[in-house]
Amino acid sequence: MVDEDRAIEKRRWKTMTRKEKLEHYREYYLVPTLIAAAIVFFLIYTLVQILKPADINALTVFVYDDILDEYEKDALEEKMREVLGLTSRRELITITSGHNRDQVSDIMSLQVHEAARDVDLIIGTEESFHYFAGTAYLEDLGALPEVKEWRIPEDRFVTAKGPGVQEEGDITVGLKEGTGDPAVFGVSLKGSGVWESASITGTSDLIAGVACGSQNIGNCGLFLSALFSD
Repeated sequence: MVDEDRAIEKRRWKTMTRKEKLEHYREYYLVPTLIAAAIVFFLIYTLVQILKPADINALTVFVYDDILDEYEKDALEEKMREVLGLTSRRELITITSGHNRDQVSDIMSLQVHEAARDVDLIIGTEESFHYFAGTAYLEDLGALPEVKEWRIPEDRFVTAKGPGVQEEGDITVGLKEGTGDPAVFGVSLKGSGVWESASITGTSDLIAGVACGSQNIGNCGLFLSALFSD
């Protein structure tokens, strides 16, 4: 019966005009063909996404209280790719500037990134540096063995009071510095021609600290050292 129906359909197809064939195709075959094509495309796309290598976060830098020129920022990222010896475009260096610690959305974004461990350096003014050190956003550099391998002069390391014992309420409200013991939390960028060239404000009077949970402490040291390579 199926073969007979096919034979009838075939004879009918031969007698159709071009316009009738197109109308017949649209009526009976177009939708199934599109659905099948969409399913195949979806399966191929899904397979490619599963099999392709994942991006690797080599270094992520959050800049507060300063804005970098976009062209110079891109050039700085490329320079740091060479410094870090990155060869694959899936190894990412990301620098975002213009953050403001007085903006709730910016602080929430930082919290999300730190929780995901995909932020490595936090750079800001001295005031911001003391705030971040005092609210447990920065690592105590003296407690990190990797920092001993950094090629950074001792006089560039900056101390600040760490976070104290949390009492009732939000200890960050109105906080300007920590209430804990002083420790080394940052590296001064003052005098860095590389940073001054990239900054719209033309200043390097900033301090960089390693974000809590950073997975790229070695790269942080290479980045900071390269800022003084000129």
